[in-house]
Amino acid sequence: MLDLFLEMQQRLGIAMLFISHNTAVVRHFSDSMVVMHHGDIVEAGSTVQICENPQSRYTRQLIESWLEPIVLGG
Repeated sequence: MLDLFLEMQQRLGIAMLFISHNTAVVRHFSDSMVVMHHGDIVEAGSTVQICENPQSRYTRQLIESWLEPIVLGG
């Protein structure tokens, strides 16, 4: 379904607002992103810029949590 949205966006040249907690999806489908904490914007910019060089402490902690492996049934 997400690939369909991406195809429509590219074909029609439209912008889309995508809200997700799934970081893999956000990194794959978004050119820019906003990081919010308790309803406040703590960082905004290109997805690459934020993921590679986060400026806020909260964003750094959030990105570090994405990189930690998830162990199921452990």
